[in-house]
Amino acid sequence: MNRVIFILSGLIFMGMSYGCSKKNEKKSTKSSYYLSYSELSAYAFESLDIGNGLRINYRVQGNLKGKDILFIHGGGDSQGTWDRLANSLKDKYRIITFDLPGHGLTDPLPGNDYSISKFVEYTEIVVERLNVSDFVIVGHSFGGETAVNYVFKNPGKAKTMVLLAPGGFIQPYEREASGQIAGLTDEQVKQYYFPEFTGTKEEFKRGFKDYYFNMDDMTDETLTRLYNIGRYKKNRGAVAQFNVNHLRDDKDFENLHIIEIPTLILWGKRDKIVAVETANRFKREIKEAEVILYDNVGHMIHEEESEKVISDVESFINSKNQ
Repeated sequence: MNRVIFILSGLIFMGMSYGCSKKNEKKSTKSSYYLSYSELSAYAFESLDIGNGLRINYRVQGNLKGKDILFIHGGGDSQGTWDRLANSLKDKYRIITFDLPGHGLTDPLPGNDYSISKFVEYTEIVVERLNVSDFVIVGHSFGGETAVNYVFKNPGKAKTMVLLAPGGFIQPYEREASGQIAGLTDEQVKQYYFPEFTGTKEEFKRGFKDYYFNMDDMTDETLTRLYNIGRYKKNRGAVAQFNVNHLRDDKDFENLHIIEIPTLILWGKRDKIVAVETANRFKREIKEAEVILYDNVGHMIHEEESEKVISDVESFINSKNQ
């Protein structure tokens, strides 16, 4: 049970239970641990008002006349995870990134309605409001699962898709955990398995050991961003709730065969979060799928092998748009 819950806690970066103890609470009281929007202004870009007092934190950069590339980050992460790719591609492409609801500096959802379908809804809003068209959709982990579901729901919108270790097929440890929490309330699950983390940045870093094959690939910039964003007061508890909802409701993809757009699938051979064998299922079921596997790389492919990923993504886009 401990192994299952430890990995699950890693799945939702900001909901990590690692190191969360009474000792940590003494180090940092909850009132001083959490940060305000103004204190996180370095991660604030443009604000998209979507009604009911809700805002999406988004960014458009690069060549405004170039082809659109829309990036979707994974669960518990934020749009900053794409910085290296964006910086390398922005001379040629129009780059669109945004924080998912309850993530980064995008507002939390009323009623804790966190789900992939809600992430798809926010993606649709971004696409429509920012006039994203004939675009490449790129997603990592839960963001990859979101990208696939967006394509299901909106055929013809995206012209090409790139998936980095996407979700969409329930992993064995997730299935086991779903059974373990079946008789518990959401609050009990969060209290027992995803308690609030109020420790130090170094303690926070240890929770990522299953994400990176080599922890040296996690830069201090990335660690600082995740540690700071995870302390945003307004989104307190949002990602933990998303993870609970995921365990209760997630299902395997059933209709990948209907995807007709060229799709590039990237995976680290040492991924402990979403097993690399899952790549074969995507390749078998998506008609125009190509797979590239990276040696000695974990779940954070775009950060561990950023140069290779950038090269492979750009080559793929160019080959499909000649």
